[in-house]
Amino acid sequence: MALFIGVDGGASRTVGVLVEDDRVVARYVVGPTNPHVVGESGCLDALRDLFESFRRHTSLETVQAVWLGIAGVYTPADVAIVQGVCDTLGIGDKTRVSHDLVLALASAGAEKCGIAVVAGTGSCVFGVNAEGDTCVAGGRGHLLGDEGSGYAIAVEALRASSLFEQDRGPETSLLSRFVERFGVSGFDGVVRWTYTVDKSDISSLAPLVFEAAEQGDDVAQGILEDGAEQLAGLAHDVALRLGLAESAPTTVLYGGLFDGGYFDLVKDAIGVLLPEADVVRPDVEGAFAAARLARDSVVDGMAPVHLEAVPVTLPVTEQKNWRSADIDRLSTREMLEVINIEDRKIAPAVEQ
Repeated sequence: MALFIGVDGGASRTVGVLVEDDRVVARYVVGPTNPHVVGESGCLDALRDLFESFRRHTSLETVQAVWLGIAGVYTPADVAIVQGVCDTLGIGDKTRVSHDLVLALASAGAEKCGIAVVAGTGSCVFGVNAEGDTCVAGGRGHLLGDEGSGYAIAVEALRASSLFEQDRGPETSLLSRFVERFGVSGFDGVVRWTYTVDKSDISSLAPLVFEAAEQGDDVAQGILEDGAEQLAGLAHDVALRLGLAESAPTTVLYGGLFDGGYFDLVKDAIGVLLPEADVVRPDVEGAFAAARLARDSVVDGMAPVHLEAVPVTLPVTEQKNWRSADIDRLSTREMLEVINIEDRKIAPAVEQ
């Protein structure tokens, strides 16, 4: 019996699967694990909940390998944070950590060469060529990027509604849809809501934009077409930098935003810039793709070349601890959380 765990962690939720012989034995959904959104302690809490759920099915000792694909994990310092959480949970020695973009490619069997266009609450494009070179475009968050994402679409729709409400823009049904959604008397109520919520809440308005476009709202349709063109532009940039623009790279559109008509819009926009691209949907969900990567890491005896590993050149006790590197800038409560997390590692380490 060969058991593997795959985890797809994002800014809104985290999905984990326990897989035996390419069959899902258990599947759980917990809170977000992006360390830049929820912090190390939030990441630890969510993963602890997830692995406690898995323990109801089997001892983690029977699991051969675990693959965590976590949003926001791009640098060695990011990897170290998540790896430290895994160490705390006692699974660090069998866990590989990567960013979730790797899962996007693997979900379509293109992890060795291809382009992943990811769009959900946020957005990013990731690619790898046959030589193992990688490239990322976008992924800078809602203030500096997230082009064509659910958040960006919702913000543009809110702006269009605001312009129409003040007689400064074209007529759009988006205004009445937002007012009705929140049960307020006018757009001022929507404005007040906008400034009291987070990125995920605003992104949740994107389905209203798709609904309006499907019912003939030209403003909503224009917003979606602009978003599709922006994502296609990111994919084109990645293809150029990796030498894939003249070939026929597998380009997977990955994320909840592609469940409806947005898939066709983005596919068509990519077709204009990359006529040879083979634009596809994922074959499996990200967590299952992560479980397959965990299996392959055991079979191959090593992680894929595009996994960002943490360089280890000094004894563990002499390395910089990235998990507490900014402790001087934390609040008293946050300092105590970091200290407690680190203290919990002492007894298991002594026991070993």
